[in-house]
Amino acid sequence: MKAADLASRFYANLAVGDMTSAMVLLDEQVEWLDPEGWPYPQRSIGPEQVMSNIFMRIAADWTDFRIDVQEVIDANDRAVAFGIYSGVSKATGRSMRAAFSHRWQAKDDKVIRFSVCADTLKFREALQEEVSCTT
Repeated sequence: MKAADLASRFYANLAVGDMTSAMVLLDEQVEWLDPEGWPYPQRSIGPEQVMSNIFMRIAADWTDFRIDVQEVIDANDRAVAFGIYSGVSKATGRSMRAAFSHRWQAKDDKVIRFSVCADTLKFREALQEEVSCTT
């Protein structure tokens, strides 16, 4: 299966909340890389770490979190997806919208590598309480 097909299936599973079917698409040693400044670990290996380091923490931190994919570009064993993250921070009640690009790599019908480029400041601004100075 091409990387673009795996990516599209992954996103479709996430959209309906089927995390089990999404995680099955990942290789046992998948390398999942998130950007520096991301509020979650930058590197996870294997579906269990991806689930606990990323998706469980997103579920704990956000309501109405969405990954709206606008385009997936097919390059056989690689794919790139573009879209918008959005959600509301449970801690602060602030909304967030941030553009992303995802790079997917596949081998033997499994995702073997995934990396994100996103505006991490938008995530941090929504998650963090504002600091005010009083005199």
